This record gives sequence, structure tokens and C-alpha cells, in this order.
Amino acid sequence: SPEGGIFRGALKYRTWVAVHTIPPRYRADLGGKPAFVRSTGESDKARAQVIAAGYEQEWRARIESVKRNYKGYDARIKSLLASGADPVFASLDAIDVIVDATPPAPKVERIAFGTYIVDWLKISSGTDKSKHMKRVTATKFGADFVYISDVHRQAVQKWVNTQIEGGASVSTVKRALSELRGYWSYLVSLGLAPEEQEPFLKLITPKAEKDTRRAFASEDVVILVRQAEKRNDNELADVIRIAAYTGCRIEEICTLRCEDIDDTKITVHGTKTRAAMRQVPVHPELAPTLKRLKGKRSSGYLFKDMKLNKFGDRSNAVGKRFGKMKMAEPLNYGSEYVFHSIRKTFTTLLWSSGIQRELISQILGHETGHITTDIYARDPDFETKRRAIAAVQYPAQL
Repeated sequence: SPEGGIFRGALKYRTWVAVHTIPPRYRADLGGKPAFVRSTGESDKARAQVIAAGYEQEWRARIESVKRNYKGYDARIKSLLASGADPVFASLDAIDVIVDATPPAPKVERIAFGTYIVDWLKISSGTDKSKHMKRVTATKFGADFVYISDVHRQAVQKWVNTQIEGGASVSTVKRALSELRGYWSYLVSLGLAPEEQEPFLKLITPKAEKDTRRAFASEDVVILVRQAEKRNDNELADVIRIAAYTGCRIEEICTLRCEDIDDTKITVHGTKTRAAMRQVPVHPELAPTLKRLKGKRSSGYLFKDMKLNKFGDRSNAVGKRFGKMKMAEPLNYGSEYVFHSIRKTFTTLLWSSGIQRELISQILGHETGHITTDIYARDPDFETKRRAIAAVQYPAQL
């Protein structure tokens, strides 16, 4: 733009540089240069624009300060000349007035808390789903804290207490605080929030609840498969079978591709952690199901008819069908039983077969949290994993 913007610098790392043109009239009072120029230190354009916005605010304030002085100077000159003063002395007198004058206090603008949520999300990391959750959190918080100046630690602590008393889980509140800290950091980077305040840190929250999800009994898993078949939901029945013999998460199952599966192993492209990327041996009882689902195909999704939801998840629809089925007659399972409970069943069957915890963690794609296992120990060989998986047995064929 005529006033300024950012351009790609040709120096080291080709970082983005912020520039703002100084009107000629005011250049003498601002160092004599034609423009403010400053490197953002960033090669990423989105992050550079955030930093440049802070520079822009500072530069505009400096120009406005000089403008105010010029207005006073011009008015004083006209007044002195009108009274018959010598033009030279009138200029000097006007300058003395400006130098001695106390500049007016800057007007404090009350900015709505939610003003920059959309801009923040544009440069925020995460999936579409996580960005949606961040937007909901910040928007709801902004309904209680209308202006940025309303946000301080004592008020946020009261908000936390209200959320817990209203039935929100500790994990939900902690996630919200984490997301709000991210937005607050963005506001600080724009110079719109005080960096030293940190209203979302050092808050008191209850201890996180223990995981209330329970494992299905092995016979319950058989019942679930049979019930899905009775409902003519063969897709759901197959998803349950794969979970029962692999311990995979529902989204891991629904994103499996034909090329990820051969006669001996399933390559799981987990997304939760680095450990979630793993190879799981094919259980002998599961092999016919996988062969049937693949057919003669060598590529494409194993469950080819599943559709993505607005967040890019393929498991959303089948997960909802599972939830409705397990709560309905004749099953009537409570809220402590979810699809993830099948993963817990698989874990229990491995453990009851004498499989060691470290091996179970690697089969499931868990971070073990043990330095000796995570860093120094090699992964168990494939045959060891195969024997462990083969030890998982259900009361009837799934």
C-alpha cells in the first residue's frame, strides 16, 4: 500500500521486512528518513504480518504525535503573525510553545475480547476440528468478558469456579484455559494486552478426574458384533471386529487403506503421537474379515463408503451409530462404555495372557513414559508381537 506493508528481504533467510512510509512534512522530526523499516525476523508470512502489525501501531503513534505538534505549531504561528509579530521570532516563539507544552494523554480504547479471534485462528496450528473448538471457547469466554481490559486473574479464577460448579469437567476447563492462553499471547503480540498480566496462569483447578471409561467384558464384544449384524450395519460390525483384534482407535480403523494391509500385518498411521505410528500383526481370526473388505483392491480406503465430516474425520458417523446402538434395547450400556472401551478390552486380554506392559504399550501405540523403554530398548521383533496378538481370544468367533 502507499503507506507501507511487508516485503521479502533479500538478506539472510529471506525474512519478511516491515515498512511504513513517513509523510514528507514530518520526516525531519522522525530522523529524516523517508520510511520506517524493520525486519520481522520471520520467514513465514503469517507470523511476519502479526509482528509487523505491532510495528505499524508504534509507527502510526509516533507520526500522530508529530502531527499533533504541527497542528499546535501552525495555530501558534497564525496567531502571532496576526498580532503583528516578526515572522522569524514568531516561528521561534511557536517552537518554544510546542516544546514546553505537555502532550495530551492518549485515549484508552476499550477493545472487545473477541475482535481478533478469526485473525488468530488463521495463523493458529491444529486441525479444522481443533480450530473450531478454539473458536467456540474464545467466543463463549468473550460473552462473559466483553473487553480485553476485563480479563484479569481474579476474574478468570471466578470464571473457572463457575464452570466447575456448573458441571464442566476438569479436563474441559483445562483445555479451555490452554486455548485462551494461546489467544491471549496473540493479543499480547499485537500490543493489545499487557504481557506481564498472564491472567490464565497460576489458577487453582481441581485434580483431573480419573478415566471413567470401562472395558467391555470379552463376551460383551461378541454381543456388540451380533447386535450390529442384526441391525444390518455390517460396516459397524467390521469396525468392532478390527478394534477387538488390534486395539486400534476408531479413527485409525476408519482411515486404514488397502495398501496398509497385507497377509501378516497392518500398518497404522496414528496421528496422536509418534508412538501411534506402528505395525500390528494380523490376528488369525481377523484375516478373513480383512481379505473380504479388501476384495481385489490394492489401494484406497478399506472402508470405501465412509464420508468425511466437516472436520475431516471418517469415523464420525459410524461412531454415532455405535453410541446409539449400545444405549438402546436390548444392550442398555451406560455412558461409561464407549467405543474406546473395546480398546480397553483388548488391553485386558493381553494383560491377562501374561504380556508385559511395555510390549502392550507398543502394540497399542502408547507413549510408555519409561526412559529405558522409549530411548534405549529396541522394539520387540515382529514374531513376539504376533504371538502376543494371537493370545487374544473371545468366547465365540467374531
